[in-house]
Amino acid sequence: MAGLCEGSNEPAGSLKAIYTKNSVGLVGCIEEVAHNAIAVYWNPLESTAKLQNEVGVNDRDIERLQSGFSPTKKKRKYLNTDARISRIVERYENYKNSGDVVGYLLAIGHNIAGNF
Repeated sequence: MAGLCEGSNEPAGSLKAIYTKNSVGLVGCIEEVAHNAIAVYWNPLESTAKLQNEVGVNDRDIERLQSGFSPTKKKRKYLNTDARISRIVERYENYKNSGDVVGYLLAIGHNIAGNF
């Protein structure tokens, strides 16, 4: 019968209560849920190695800066974003005095989100 979960009289889109030892929840047809599931495998050793590598890169960059080397040049789009955000921050008192602090935060948020 089309539209029904196999072995059930309930429509495919209906909710079923799922009881486990630790929690109670509602899900759709169990076959549909199983079909849409994604297996995620996490390897703690690999994650640790990646984290240690990132820490090493950051430590190296800090040492280079402390020893007098110039930082790497920012991309133009980040320089432009920094300039726009600086102009907004300079106008903070105007936002504050007009009672539009939310507008201030939105302006900064829009500029940050534009780079992602």
